[in-house]
Amino acid sequence: MISFRQLTFLWYSDLYRYEGRGGGRIFIKTLLFTPGYRYTFLMRLKTYLKTAKPKILFRIPSLICGMFLR
Repeated sequence: MISFRQLTFLWYSDLYRYEGRGGGRIFIKTLLFTPGYRYTFLMRLKTYLKTAKPKILFRIPSLICGMFLR
């Protein structure tokens, strides 16, 4: 199980890997227009939501992320 802080660190690391820099505008642009980053972002989010407590609250968002990954 990973914490939200670790999740955001991983997202930032992925963003740096794709763009060579980070930031709010770069994050939005990359998330919207780079399919590889969007897939990685959603996979990490789904994994986090699957293991988050309490599971009942995070089940529906996890299923929605799964639908976008198909």
